[in-house]
Amino acid sequence: MSEAELSTLEANISVKIPPIYRTLLRLVGNNPYAIAALVGSGWNGRDLLNPIETIQQATLELLDRNGAFEHFPEDGFVLLMHQGYSFLYIEAGKGDDSPVFTGEETDEPFRPPRVCQETLHTMMMEIAPELWAEATQLHQLERLNQRP
Repeated sequence: MSEAELSTLEANISVKIPPIYRTLLRLVGNNPYAIAALVGSGWNGRDLLNPIETIQQATLELLDRNGAFEHFPEDGFVLLMHQGYSFLYIEAGKGDDSPVFTGEETDEPFRPPRVCQETLHTMMMEIAPELWAEATQLHQLERLNQRP
């Protein structure tokens, strides 16, 4: 994803994407195959940018449909949605150290989302360590270059 696309996304959903994850999205662009562990999961830059129904909106609609809208934080950022019934999100205000939450719609009564990974950093180090390390290094380098 380009810087312009990321800025547009942040403006549309009123959430600032955590810095290292934002760098990762820039590195992988819209390539749904960039993270092998997520292939087929619905993780795709194109999903984030779809102006008709973003995964963010689809998740909010799922929560609303189940009377659980109050469980989604104001700074919630959906990482992925799988087949319209399962999703992962973070509390973007906590940055790359946010816990990762999971929720799903089933035939059972809806249960509030729960923590599935201690931090976004931990999850990304498990599923894409080289790519996450590259995004971390690039982010740090960019921060150093921005200093006066």
